[in-house]
Amino acid sequence: MKLFIRNLTIFLFVLLLSSVSFSQSLRTIHEKSFDVNSGELLEIQSDVGDIKIKTWDENTVHIKVFGNRKAEEDVDFHFEKTSKGVLIDADKDGSWNWFSGVKVKYEINVPKTFNLDLRTGGGDVIVLDLIGEIIAKTSGGDIDFENINGEISATTSGGDVKIVKAVGSVRSSTSGGDIDIKSKDGKVSASTSGGDVTLEYYGENFGIDLGTSGGDITVLIPDNLKADLNLKTSGGDIECDLEARVKEVTRSKFIGIMNGGGTDLSCRTSGGDITVRTF
Repeated sequence: MKLFIRNLTIFLFVLLLSSVSFSQSLRTIHEKSFDVNSGELLEIQSDVGDIKIKTWDENTVHIKVFGNRKAEEDVDFHFEKTSKGVLIDADKDGSWNWFSGVKVKYEINVPKTFNLDLRTGGGDVIVLDLIGEIIAKTSGGDIDFENINGEISATTSGGDVKIVKAVGSVRSSTSGGDIDIKSKDGKVSASTSGGDVTLEYYGENFGIDLGTSGGDITVLIPDNLKADLNLKTSGGDIECDLEARVKEVTRSKFIGIMNGGGTDLSCRTSGGDITVRTF
């Protein structure tokens, strides 16, 4: 047993050193610019890599790709101006896994009004200060959006989702993390298999549907929101601090009508508490 622990410690130490070495060796491996029109689309289809998108006042998509030596050797990058906007495609050569040592990071500037379709097989996705629709999917990282005006779809298989200062509909899911949303004036749908869900919502109710298999749900809404409430938990408590006409209430269920009723506000958890408060 002692030998096993010693070998495991050595392995983790070597893995940590390798990770630090790879992160420190990132350098610019591609840099491209494309003239575009406001409202066009950036598509990224990448087998690996973190993606960070910022906006500026130029009608140009400017792309910088950072990577280590393994990325230069093992990833085929393709950049193209299309009829819809700009396409970035990055495919790995041969077999690849998390221990292959490939490190890629995209830093991209797009016009203030632009649409995004971002898909990465392993990395974080960050988008700041955008007007437009966002579709983002990552198999192994966090998603972080801030100051977005437009419809959002955010999916990760293994990370947290944080969306703040969002205007418009938000759809989010994660298999293994928490979801934190601050939004207004749009439908909200959020689900996680292994974390907590937190929503702070402003404006008119277009529908709220929140679910988690293994965590708590916390909702903060305006006191004048019109909603039909449907709150259910299999393994926790419900705290509902608001004025509502109660139709059915138990330790694990709260069904009621708020401000005369409206679009559904639904929360479901199998293993946690539900808290709904007003401001």
